[in-house]
Amino acid sequence: MKVKRTVEGKTQQCGNRREDFGFINDSFCIVSDLSRSDSGLYWCESSDRSSEQINITVTDGALILEVPALPVLTGSDVTLRCRLRSGLNTESADFLKNNIKIRSEPDGEFIIRGVQQSDEGFYACDFDQAQSARSRLRVKASSLSVVRLFCHLVVVCPYCISTVLMVSIYCSRTGNKPAVSMEMTQSVGGAQGLDEEYDDITYDVTTEHDF
Repeated sequence: MKVKRTVEGKTQQCGNRREDFGFINDSFCIVSDLSRSDSGLYWCESSDRSSEQINITVTDGALILEVPALPVLTGSDVTLRCRLRSGLNTESADFLKNNIKIRSEPDGEFIIRGVQQSDEGFYACDFDQAQSARSRLRVKASSLSVVRLFCHLVVVCPYCISTVLMVSIYCSRTGNKPAVSMEMTQSVGGAQGLDEEYDDITYDVTTEHDF
C-alpha cells in the first residue's frame, strides 16, 4: 500500500527517498512540520485499487473549519465546526459557502440536515474579524437513493406499458372502422345488382307466358 499526494500539480509518494514527502512508520505516513505548501489531495493505493481522495488544507490562521474529509451521502446530516487553533469551538460564527454568507450560528456549529447534491461547495467561517481557510464539502448519491429510484420504476413501468397497449388497441380498432363501412357499402351495391337481375328474369318469364 502506498500513500500519495498531489500538491501544486505535482504527484509525490510518501517514503524515505529524497524526492518523497514524509516518512513511513508501519502502515502510517507521517508528515512533520506541516506548512501551507503541504495543502493538497491525499490518497492511498495498491496495485489494483485506490482510496477516495481527501483534500487537506494547512493554514496558519486563527480559525479552522472542520469539514468531513470524505464525501458524505445524500440524505445524511453533516456538522461543520468553526474552531480556534486551540481546538475550542468559537462562541459564534458566520458561515460562508462559495464566498457568500449563508447563516450565523451562536455556538460555532452549522448542521446541514438531509444534505443534498446542491449543498456541495467550498465553506469557510468568520469569527472576531478572522476567517478560516476554505474547505470543500463533497456529496455523493447514496445507494438507498438508487434503490428507491429502481422501486419507483418497477411500480410505474407496468402502468405505462398497459396504458400504451390500451391506446394501441383502441387506435387499431378505430382504424378498421372505415374498412367495415366500405364492405357494407359494397354489399349494398351488390344487393341492388341482384334486384335488377331479378327484374330482368321476371320480365322474360312474363314475355314467354304471353307468347
